[in-house]
Amino acid sequence: MNKRTNFFVKSLYAFIPMHVSNRAVLSVMNILRRLQLRGKAYADAHRDKNERVLGELKRLTPDAFSGRYIENQKSLADLKLGKSNMAYAGCEVIAVYNALKSLNMTHVSLTDLICGFEKDGIIHSGKFGTAVGAMKDHLNRYGLKTVMTYKKDLMGKLMDESHTSILTIYNDRSTIGAQIHTVCITRDDAGDPALKGSVSERESEVKAHAFYVHNMHGDGRVFGPYKDYESMMDHLNDGRSMAISLIGIDLQ
Repeated sequence: MNKRTNFFVKSLYAFIPMHVSNRAVLSVMNILRRLQLRGKAYADAHRDKNERVLGELKRLTPDAFSGRYIENQKSLADLKLGKSNMAYAGCEVIAVYNALKSLNMTHVSLTDLICGFEKDGIIHSGKFGTAVGAMKDHLNRYGLKTVMTYKKDLMGKLMDESHTSILTIYNDRSTIGAQIHTVCITRDDAGDPALKGSVSERESEVKAHAFYVHNMHGDGRVFGPYKDYESMMDHLNDGRSMAISLIGIDLQ
């Protein structure tokens, strides 16, 4: 890549988070989702292999799958998602999986979710992950109540009022080159055995609400507790992140 091309790419990467509205970003995601071809073919081709791979991962690394939530995205490179894999592009699928588990939907299968998103949701054959709107649609198919906002000034209130949330962010507000990431946020889980031993000492300092961020870096860590949306955003990626959307999730 020559210097002129490199400068153009960097400028484009910076332009998107700084000047393209969240609403426009979500709309483009949904258009690309609708243009996706071969989704069913990917699902049919990958289901059995993903089942075998996941079974082997659970056998070899049982501690990584012993809790309620998936926190170890980086270890899922052998799980297929379209033409990509779950380690690189599976954060949205994992966020939906974790959200369903937080609502005690224990029958949910990760491989079934992957197939579902391959059939309807992946962008650019999975290389760009999954459309935000597809997450909301899949949650609705499980009979859940969802509310989504792309307005930053409404996200804190929606997170506070929801049982569980799914947040999509720019990892770095100054460039899309640092990629987009999606996480599940649970609340008031201080007594959850799945979280014990994995949260910071600040837990005792949080009284009214305790929000936890799952699979932020895909390395097994749970982030939190946070007392509110603002303190959470101040901490994620050292405050460099910028929100794109938040989906509030509750039982009907």
